[in-house]
Amino acid sequence: MQRGRTEHGVIGGDFPAIPTGPSTECPNNCSWAGYASLPFKAGTALTDADVLVDNTTWVSGDTGQTQPVLDSSESGSPAACTGSVANPTAPAGKVCIYIAGGDNAADVAGYSVVPGSGGSPYGFKLHWVSTGPGTANNTFIDAVWAYTAP
Repeated sequence: MQRGRTEHGVIGGDFPAIPTGPSTECPNNCSWAGYASLPFKAGTALTDADVLVDNTTWVSGDTGQTQPVLDSSESGSPAACTGSVANPTAPAGKVCIYIAGGDNAADVAGYSVVPGSGGSPYGFKLHWVSTGPGTANNTFIDAVWAYTAP
């Protein structure tokens, strides 16, 4: 990977926010995640601190949708990620995820795909919890991402 080169991609997911079978477990606060692979091995492993999320780029697609709410660990992410959905950018060595659309999503955060303090040079994930049944009984986030090689 050439130093300073920026790669882009998409990430997200759309899931039922209520059980669809006989189970009544998890009608609220179900945990969801979308995973993305980098198209190359990053020079350094991406840790939780390297995967940032910007929810200020969200636009409501339908009446009644609510803006995804960031986890408190992501409070500085919108300031660090200065791009947009149309022009995603990222500081060197970081992933910036820009939320384009979404509904019924809270505690939104970016993470490494390796649990704990580990990191991975191959990809990352976007995690959130549903806040209830939501619009059309689903929870979703549609987003784009950028990663710039250090």
